[in-house]
Amino acid sequence: MVVLLRRLDAAGVEGAGAAVEAAPLSSSVGQKAESRVVGRSARRSSEQAAARDRLVDTLGNLTLVSQKLNASLSNRPWRDDEAQCRDGGGQLAGKGKRSLLQQWSLLALNNELTSGHPEAWTDDDIRRRGQQLAELACRCWPRPAGEPSRG
Repeated sequence: MVVLLRRLDAAGVEGAGAAVEAAPLSSSVGQKAESRVVGRSARRSSEQAAARDRLVDTLGNLTLVSQKLNASLSNRPWRDDEAQCRDGGGQLAGKGKRSLLQQWSLLALNNELTSGHPEAWTDDDIRRRGQQLAELACRCWPRPAGEPSRG
């Protein structure tokens, strides 16, 4: 997955940075029962929670970050205002995943991601980004000439 994401980032922008881990942008931890809907919570059914758990491990929800940043992003909310009440202190206190990616990542994949989603990172965003990355992967690695289509 890391190789795929590196190649996709390099295809989007020259001079892509050297990142080392695939990190989930959204997690299921703490969201199995609830879904954040801009300022309010909505209960999720068990089927919705199971679908969410599957979705967080897909291509659309992964990006490349350093090992150190990956540890800082773990289970952190997307926006700063959501992070304010959960952090104890330190350099990253009150910072959401979006702000940390903007501050510490130079990858085109992350720049496009954070600038296009200032308020939330939703299930629909994950699906849409997964489709876009899959299409980009097909352009980066086209099927060999004469190879029959499988779809």
